[in-house]
Amino acid sequence: MLWVTLFATIWQRVFPVKDATVLVVDDDPDLVKLLQTTLVMRGHRVVTASDGREALVRLEEGHIDTIVLDLLMPVMGGLETLEHLRANPRTRQIPVLVVSAIGQAEEAIVNALNAGANDFMSKPYDPPELLRRIDVMVNLHRLHSERSRAVRELAGAASHQLSQPLTSLMGHLELLVAHIGRFSAEDAEHLRVAQAAAFEVSEVVRRLQRVEGDSTVPYISGTRIIDLDGQGEPSAGAPYADEYSEATGRPITPPPDEEKEP
Repeated sequence: MLWVTLFATIWQRVFPVKDATVLVVDDDPDLVKLLQTTLVMRGHRVVTASDGREALVRLEEGHIDTIVLDLLMPVMGGLETLEHLRANPRTRQIPVLVVSAIGQAEEAIVNALNAGANDFMSKPYDPPELLRRIDVMVNLHRLHSERSRAVRELAGAASHQLSQPLTSLMGHLELLVAHIGRFSAEDAEHLRVAQAAAFEVSEVVRRLQRVEGDSTVPYISGTRIIDLDGQGEPSAGAPYADEYSEATGRPITPPPDEEKEP
């Protein structure tokens, strides 16, 4: 991430960020007004909230590029708000600048960074420094959004190209399995293995179709790959769901509303 941060810093020096939407979360109306004026003069849009619970509502109402978050607030404080933000896939990647009063315990700042904050500043704000940090975070968020969009488009293209030949392959395998009694025991076993492999590929294609972000997992030789696990299994009643379960030995879990109570 270091090179990404460096790139975003250089980019914002050459092309200062404008027209971003910043969510300011603070229970001090005077500081909110000061920050709002500073950001609007820079060309940003500002959405405000007086506590974490209200901030979560504002996030549901529209797109936010970055968040300026106070730690000590009533109803829902900054740390709890961060936990909600990082637990929600829709808000997990939004950069958060935590602000704190001078003299506030260093432990609180460390906890905020551990909870997922991207940066912190002390009150009162130094307006130029605040704008610079917000610019960096907005650029980071936009770079990440572009990368996520590129990953989704690539995954969509791959699943589209694979779907038609895979459907044909699975159809022909199904016809062969229907006459499996004509094959020797060894050939029948090979056919079952081939069908199970086809179902595995079908599941990968389905997961590609559902890719939303660009989260990665460690691979080999220090590299990372897009994490397709956890995208889900075929839903009950979906095409080939029963066959997939039989071939792979993995039961299909019905949606929660379809599960029968004991």
